Amino acid sequence: MTVTMITGGTRGIGREVARQLAEVHGHRVLLGARDLRRGRAVAAGMRGRVEAVELDVTNPATIDALAARLDGLDVLVNNAGVQLDGEVPSTEPDWAAIGGTLEVNLLGPWRVTAAVVPLLRRSPHPRIVNVSSSSGLTRLVNESGDASYCVSKAGLNMLTKIWSVELPGVLVNAACPGWVQTDMGGPDAPRTLAEGVQGILWLATLPDDGPTGRFYRFGTQAMRHATAMAEAEVPY
Repeated sequence: MTVTMITGGTRGIGREVARQLAEVHGHRVLLGARDLRRGRAVAAGMRGRVEAVELDVTNPATIDALAARLDGLDVLVNNAGVQLDGEVPSTEPDWAAIGGTLEVNLLGPWRVTAAVVPLLRRSPHPRIVNVSSSSGLTRLVNESGDASYCVSKAGLNMLTKIWSVELPGVLVNAACPGWVQTDMGGPDAPRTLAEGVQGILWLATLPDDGPTGRFYRFGTQAMRHATAMAEAEVPY
C-alpha cells in the first residue's frame, strides 16, 4: 500500500487531497497536523486509512520525531502554507510577517523533505509534490504586494528543480492549484476545492515514467500546459 504524508492536512487543499488519496486511490495517508487533537477529528471523518500525525513544519523537533518513527514513505505532499503580509509593499516590510511566511512556505518543506529523503530513497515509487503558486514565477509578477509569499513560492519552485536533480529516481514536481475556494482563497475564488486539487492528485499518483522537475498550473488544465520551470507563459 502506498504511504503518503501531507503537511497542513487539516483544512482546505491538504484535507481534500488526504481524503481523495485515501478514499479514491487507496493510499495510507499520514495527515500532518500542528494540533494533533484537531488532526484526529479530521481523520476520523474520512474513509480509508488515514492517521493524524503531529507535524509542525516550523518545529524541527516534530519533523525529526515523525521521520524517526516511520517505517517507510512513498509520497510526500508539501502543502502547508500561509500568506501573511498581504498588500504591503516590499519596501515597507513587516519583518514578522515575512519571517513567518518564509518559515512555513520555504523552510518548512525544505526541513520536512530533508528529514524524509532516506525513507523516499527506499520506496519503489517515490514522489514529492510541492504545492506552489504561479506567484513564484518572475515573469508573472506585475503588481505590488504579497512579496514574501511570492519569494517563498519562487524558492519552493527552485527547490523543486534542485531536488529533481539531486534525487534521481524520485519524481519531484510543483503544482499551482490556482485561486481556490479555501480559507486563504476566500469564497469568491473561481475554482472549487475539487477542481483545485486535481493536479496535485495527478502528481501524487504519477506512473514511474512520469515527469520530474516540472511546474504545473491550475489542476487538470496544468496537465495540458506542462512547461519548464522558468518558461510559464499562461497569465495568472
